[in-house]
Amino acid sequence: MRRGGLSEYEPAVQATLLALVEGAPASHVFYDVGAHIGLYSALINAVYRRSHIKVVAFEAAAETAAICRLLVAKNRLDFEVVELAVSSTAGTKKFFISPKAETSNSLNPKFRTGAQFVEVQATTIDQFVALGGPAPTVMKLDVETHEPDVIKGAAATIERCRPWIVCEFLDKANRRKVQNAVETLKGLNYSFYRLSDPLWHPHSVDEVVNDLDTKDRDWLLAPSPVWDGLKTRIRSWSNAIAECTPVTNLVVNSGEAAPPEVSASW
Repeated sequence: MRRGGLSEYEPAVQATLLALVEGAPASHVFYDVGAHIGLYSALINAVYRRSHIKVVAFEAAAETAAICRLLVAKNRLDFEVVELAVSSTAGTKKFFISPKAETSNSLNPKFRTGAQFVEVQATTIDQFVALGGPAPTVMKLDVETHEPDVIKGAAATIERCRPWIVCEFLDKANRRKVQNAVETLKGLNYSFYRLSDPLWHPHSVDEVVNDLDTKDRDWLLAPSPVWDGLKTRIRSWSNAIAECTPVTNLVVNSGEAAPPEVSASW
């Protein structure tokens, strides 16, 4: 993203999340599950910083969570960083550190060959909300094949609050778990849309499960059918993100301040 700008990093996910939050009520709460350094949390918080939208970023790795908190401080943002893994049950978990890249860390021991583990504390969405956390209206789930477990641990919250969910399903995910998660959501009248589909055709449970081996891994799990107004907002954000190219990307070296004209807008 530093080299290529926002247009080079999951633009469909960005556009969908920005559109969902744009149309959300003033009491909107965005959960960034598997936040890493907090890109999506920072994006939502920066774009909608003058609204009453609360952003909660969940990140299990201590070093990565520390960078996320630094991102908040350096950019004068105000989202919450929760240093916990999110799963189907709470407690101490083995968190597997990928030898490939820290973006591939996972609670799934089979996700990356040769991964070493550290012990981390985990919560569930249901437990987090029950203990006083704000209930989500939009969630982003990107936890490297552990998404079905997150959904399982959020079942009560999903049934009660019906959040919109942008979710990654990878081909290395346990298909039985994915099917159980999607069937649970189908039972709550959720619909399933592939983010790469410009026409937003709904998919069946079987289509979601059988399409895990494609490159189009990002899905919108929708508590109601996608309507024309939302499609229009997503297209508008997609067009705006497409303009954030290497040519327009502002790169500031570590320790340097942003240009005065940029800082003044903040």
